Amino acid sequence: MESAGAGAGAGGSGVQHQIPQAVSKYYHQRYRLFHRYDQGVLMDEELWFSVTPEKIAVHIAERLRGCMTVVDAFCGAGGNAIQFALAGAYVFTVDIDPIKVLCAHHNATVYGVADKIEFMVGDSFALVPRLRGLVDAIFCSSPWGGPSYTSTAVSSLADTGIGDVIRMCVRTAPRIAVLLPRNIDLAEMQRLLADEAYIAYQNGYTLYAELEMNYLGHQRVPKTLTLYIFLDRY
Repeated sequence: MESAGAGAGAGGSGVQHQIPQAVSKYYHQRYRLFHRYDQGVLMDEELWFSVTPEKIAVHIAERLRGCMTVVDAFCGAGGNAIQFALAGAYVFTVDIDPIKVLCAHHNATVYGVADKIEFMVGDSFALVPRLRGLVDAIFCSSPWGGPSYTSTAVSSLADTGIGDVIRMCVRTAPRIAVLLPRNIDLAEMQRLLADEAYIAYQNGYTLYAELEMNYLGHQRVPKTLTLYIFLDRY
């Protein structure tokens, strides 16, 4: 597990940490991930390439501002949960890995919002549906399989598990945001949303969906995509 000590990474006299080669490029972007990184943010090796860049997390939280209770179904390092809490929501976080939940709790403490977040260890597909009717919104950034996802031209909903994630979300809360890899199969996504819209209509809801491209800096290709889904009674 990597942590920033006092002055570490900023030219200070703190303890210097050995950064695994596999995450070195992400380490150089550490302040994009957490602007308070030097205040003691904790991440394990996997979290380096799965955490949502902070500017994108802030933007998603703004899009869901007004939702008083939010579920972060795959919380990881807690970057998104922190921003939802800073935007005024009470947040329920879930992750199957207790180390990641430990990191999320610690990082929320660094940002001063640990008291606005409830941390749970467990299977999201088992725990999250129990919150149906109790929460205003759900956010999901489920594991895509690591950086290797870019080695394929198109990521399918089945291979990434994102199809099951979206189905879980639609059955849990009326406001949804799902972070997606930029090479997700959009035609397959469109078919899934059409099916879910039909099911929602049969149950008295209109489903609206919006796909947003997330750029950082002067990038010419999006860093990620965010799918927003809104369910309203008709």
